[in-house]
Amino acid sequence: MSAITKFLSAYKNIFKKPVVVHPILIILLTVLRDINASIFDFTSSILLPFLIINIIYAIAFFLLENSLRSWIISSSATFLIFFINDLHFIFVHVLYKIGISFPFQNIIVAIFLVLVLIFWIFVIIKKIEDLFKLNSLFNFLTITFFVVNSVISLKHEPIKLDLVEKHLADTLLYNSDGNKPDIYFLVFDSYTSDTSLNNFWNFDNSKLYNYLNSKGFFVSGSNICNYDWTYFSLASEMNLSYLNIDNSTVLSTESIKEAKDLIRNNFAFKFLSKLDYNFINLSFFDFYNKKAFYNDYVLNKYEASFSKHKLMQKDVDDLTPLIKVNQNIISLTKQVPDNITNKPSLIYAHFMLPHFPYFFNKDGRILVKEWRDVKKFDKWKYLEQLQYTNSVIKNVIDTIISREREKIIIIQGDHGYRMIRGEMNNAEASAVYFAVYFPDGDYKDFYLTKSLVNTFRIIFNKLFLTNFPLLNDKSFNIFPETLRKPL
Repeated sequence: MSAITKFLSAYKNIFKKPVVVHPILIILLTVLRDINASIFDFTSSILLPFLIINIIYAIAFFLLENSLRSWIISSSATFLIFFINDLHFIFVHVLYKIGISFPFQNIIVAIFLVLVLIFWIFVIIKKIEDLFKLNSLFNFLTITFFVVNSVISLKHEPIKLDLVEKHLADTLLYNSDGNKPDIYFLVFDSYTSDTSLNNFWNFDNSKLYNYLNSKGFFVSGSNICNYDWTYFSLASEMNLSYLNIDNSTVLSTESIKEAKDLIRNNFAFKFLSKLDYNFINLSFFDFYNKKAFYNDYVLNKYEASFSKHKLMQKDVDDLTPLIKVNQNIISLTKQVPDNITNKPSLIYAHFMLPHFPYFFNKDGRILVKEWRDVKKFDKWKYLEQLQYTNSVIKNVIDTIISREREKIIIIQGDHGYRMIRGEMNNAEASAVYFAVYFPDGDYKDFYLTKSLVNTFRIIFNKLFLTNFPLLNDKSFNIFPETLRKPL
């Protein structure tokens, strides 16, 4: 007699009736997953799976009049309902890794998983006679899965996001009597580098280069962000420091909140406040004493879908207000020179361009209906919106640079497109557009670095003689693979 047979025999002797624990463990697995992702909610994490597993059981029992068979069916169906996105991601990721791609891949994989469940239920009803063994197998698998995930969760201590260089202000020497120009910090979300545009889109971005060059800008064709996710990219840049995370760090929604706190209290803007700078906030972040200008619909949806792995259609429908938001930022950024006080000003404008959703074609026509049908990661629609973004940049810069007030202008992306297929995905994800304008045209330090973490180090060294050393260029790919769906 095999060890498994002996175990089952002893198991059967102890309990006159089969012990059914897998439905409870399915619910506990849902709870554990949501706790790990920092999205636990009593209704969605406990109450909803409890109701669904019992409703399916009741329907199955009504039709089959067999309690054990009904519980097995109920556990199988409930597991698929609450973990279909996880299973879907695993299948799609495996196909991507082995280089397999086909039309309507996401839909086909989802249909395949549903068909597998239907086939499995058919097997349970028609083919399997020894329900005791099957029930024991379900108990064993769910117990094992729960124990393994619990151990992993206990071993994984969530990292507290922090700066590598936390004490910049402690020994800071600077000249507060020097020239204090206005500083325009213009971030165009997801704008990749000219090198990437040429390599992955075969697109020549020289028209924008020539325009900015004619206005006296330094334009880099191959700059990189230090982290390929907005929160962490800007938290690093604004604090003139790398963060205590790398490619292996597992992030959560709590990490995002911590990154927002680092942006809210960032070193660069606090330093400028000591120099009596005024602040104008046209971004979706709170900072210093300024509230966010708009809610970031896109990134909020990403937060909500952190464990779901995708945006649903209803989420996409909620993004429409971003059209007006982008238009307002363009208008207000152009009006800023007329409104600022006699104090020097830092103007932070964060355009949700050329980032998804792709509202505009290359000529700036709003795709009122069409954009809803555009694939989230359509690289050619991205390129169209990027070309429209170029016209926005020219429009805004024409206005800013014509003003008499002395100014420094930073034009940059915060990360790349991030959805290029293949092994170059990470390299493109880190690529960002970067251009800077100094009134004296002295850009020698920008030839020494190509990463965003040094931007304000160079500016502060130049304006206020702070003598910050330039940090080595490094880039980390931390954007969750659950949100990468290359096409």
